[in-house]
Amino acid sequence: MKKEFQDKVVLITGSSMGIGKAMASHFAMRGAKVAINARNAEKLGRTAKELRQEGFEILEVPADVSVWEQVEGMITSVVTHFGQLDILINNAGIATRGSVENVSPEVFQKMVNVNILGSVFPSKAAMPYISKQSGSIIFVSSIAAFYGLPYNGIYSSTKKALTAFSESLRLETKEKGIHVGIAYVSFTENDPQKIILDSDGNRIYLENRKGIKKQSPETVSSIISNMVLMRRNSVSLSFMGKALNFIHRIFPGIIKMIYTRNMATIKAQSEGKPRYVEAEKNK
Repeated sequence: MKKEFQDKVVLITGSSMGIGKAMASHFAMRGAKVAINARNAEKLGRTAKELRQEGFEILEVPADVSVWEQVEGMITSVVTHFGQLDILINNAGIATRGSVENVSPEVFQKMVNVNILGSVFPSKAAMPYISKQSGSIIFVSSIAAFYGLPYNGIYSSTKKALTAFSESLRLETKEKGIHVGIAYVSFTENDPQKIILDSDGNRIYLENRKGIKKQSPETVSSIISNMVLMRRNSVSLSFMGKALNFIHRIFPGIIKMIYTRNMATIKAQSEGKPRYVEAEKNK
């Protein structure tokens, strides 16, 4: 693999597993020095060990990206260790399921804190350093941002918010030489340990949806890294993502019709039979 990111420093939030972990490996294979982040220091340490065993230069920086003071510390640690920061991938996020009526206010607040502020805070803290390198700030969003998905209202809202923020940031930082991009990820193969929240805030495992063609985390990583190389403003992953983006812009009523006709299925998938983490249902 070509070393297009040789001597570049990449920070990827939410990278102890799944897409984030795959991106860390991919950028490292292409020559980058990589800083990985997650709230769970133990899990992050295991991921860092795995990546180092592959011969990659890895720094783990545990932090809650929704807490400004921790974000400041994270960015300082990366720059102190590597001497620079070229690329920030805002990948950290959480998901939930449930109707607006049933989801608790605490879950709404947590979703906003992590999915919006968890990208805003790292971007703000990293800007002075990325500006020096004429680097990139990337936001990992979702095709759920194109049209509000029923029973996923707050998730869709937070992902749509990233579109507006990235657009504003792109205009504000143009003269600083910063590239701002947003990737709309489609259905992706989930890590078996992927956790989301139920309507009450209990942690549950994300069930693997059957009958839907999914992209691998490695494919997603390749597309996002190429997006950085080409300094593209946005990319929609998968044929489904591209189709939904086009239909949403030209014929938004069609998406509304599709959702309306499949409300029962969407509701059933949302409610499901959750598998609770550490028997939280009984706490």
